[in-house]
Amino acid sequence: MTQYFSRAAKSLVIRRGVGEYDETDFEKPVDSARIAIYSLDGSRFAYATASETTVVDPDSGAVLARIPVAAADLYFSPKGTFIVTWVRPKKNSESGNWENNLLVWAVASPESPVGEFLQKSQGSFRGGWSVQWTGDEQFGLRQTAPGTLVAYDASLKNQAGKLTMPDGIAEFSVSPGRNPAVAIFTTGRKGKPPSVLVYKVPALSQIAASRTLLRAESVQLMWNKLGTACLVNATTDVDKSGKTYYGDSTLYLLTVNSGASQRIALDKEGPVHDVAWSPTSDEFAVVYGYMPSKTTFFDTRGNNIHSLPLASRNTLKFSPQGRFVVVAGFGNLQGQVDIYDRGNKYAKVTNLDAPNTSYFDWSPCGRYILTATTSPRLRVDNGVKIWHYSGRFMYAHDDEELFSVGWRPEEIPLNLTEPIPEPHESVANRATAAAPKPKSAYRPPHARGGAEVARTSLYQRTMAAEPAADQSKAASKNKKKREAKRAAEGTKPAPGNGAEAPATTAAVAQNPEDKLVRSLLKKLRAIRDLKERQASGEKLELTQVQKITTENDVLTKLASLGWSE
Repeated sequence: MTQYFSRAAKSLVIRRGVGEYDETDFEKPVDSARIAIYSLDGSRFAYATASETTVVDPDSGAVLARIPVAAADLYFSPKGTFIVTWVRPKKNSESGNWENNLLVWAVASPESPVGEFLQKSQGSFRGGWSVQWTGDEQFGLRQTAPGTLVAYDASLKNQAGKLTMPDGIAEFSVSPGRNPAVAIFTTGRKGKPPSVLVYKVPALSQIAASRTLLRAESVQLMWNKLGTACLVNATTDVDKSGKTYYGDSTLYLLTVNSGASQRIALDKEGPVHDVAWSPTSDEFAVVYGYMPSKTTFFDTRGNNIHSLPLASRNTLKFSPQGRFVVVAGFGNLQGQVDIYDRGNKYAKVTNLDAPNTSYFDWSPCGRYILTATTSPRLRVDNGVKIWHYSGRFMYAHDDEELFSVGWRPEEIPLNLTEPIPEPHESVANRATAAAPKPKSAYRPPHARGGAEVARTSLYQRTMAAEPAADQSKAASKNKKKREAKRAAEGTKPAPGNGAEAPATTAAVAQNPEDKLVRSLLKKLRAIRDLKERQASGEKLELTQVQKITTENDVLTKLASLGWSE
């Protein structure tokens, strides 16, 4: 039976999966838990408090290990044999030297650590601070210095291989699978470009694949499940070409067996929002481009298989069996979730509305999706929701302050013939997810809630106004000055039934002040068009955002010229 944990400000619970939702029995922490995680294979569950770290069996709830370390972070080896604790580094009060703060413990015999290391920082990616094991746990790799990577044997005492990179090692990632390898990112120095190198483990002497990167300040290294190919998402914080304020992204594919590498051709300009491998290892998907973004599926040779319609999305994830894929818009987007069936020619199954989602994941059985709103990203509406892949709302639980949540990893075959359980009573009084209302055109505050305003341009409305009835004091004064100037120069007024005729639109157009009004109105229209695009979720350039901030200045100038909306 599937289960998930939720860690709140005053509680830590493990609940059974869909259909039951009741809490399981285990020794819960007296104090609030700092962190809680499942092992990668789901055989262990660990949590840390201000006094100790505890490892339990998620099935029986029995305590497997008590470790006298108030860990700030935890990490399991692939099979759950070892657990790594990390605490903030500190110096010994007597010697003045840094104390080892990264400790490796054997869950079966936690009396003393099997490995002790000094690790001052946690790095930029999950597990980068820890020992990284191969899938069979025969070797553990760790970066011991900025340019040194060491492969240890299973005891973590003896070196099985060592690699020294003069350019430094910014990040590394060990592959899963039966033939382990490690991908290493070097930023390059003294004119050398950055690069990614793949070495065989444990010797670390044979290069299996390599790729020189055009531009890269940081990378995301993503292995497929078999460990035969690695995707590299290379990013820069600033786009030196000046095309965008959000930096630059380039995606590469490295294949271990053939040693081939290539740049993935993305046919829409803009950043790479998310990349994910299919659990079948023969396909990956990319969400990329300015909003509305594009989602494209590729095979392991980098060939385009299928593209989805453009939409405001920035997140994707395959179901554990690879049958379905979620493409969603979270973060600064509205929380729309699309579910596609890869087994039915990428047909769209349904659409969910999950606003304010900060975490989501597929259940191990591949039939349910968990969405959660967590703190500190959002401190309101915290809680968990569970959905069936068909779009049915199944369960909801609210928390005053929810910090983390996660499914227990398990290997469960997909069974689509299993009947859908009835929704839990917690969703009875909640409105089901509905598609958002279509966006209407931007209307200024004074025009909202009233009758529909005629769709005429600002300039047309200005020129259509009576020339004298609604004039401001400044406009009347300027008109008198113009009439006095014409009288001094002897200019005759325009003929018309023996009396001075009102100025026509063509005559007004000849006046410099009216030309300025028209120019300002043109700027105002452009600003409000940008505001509409921004409200619809489109990412604007920095210059466009700055232009929006000048709206009040434009309105002030128009008012000084006698114009009003």
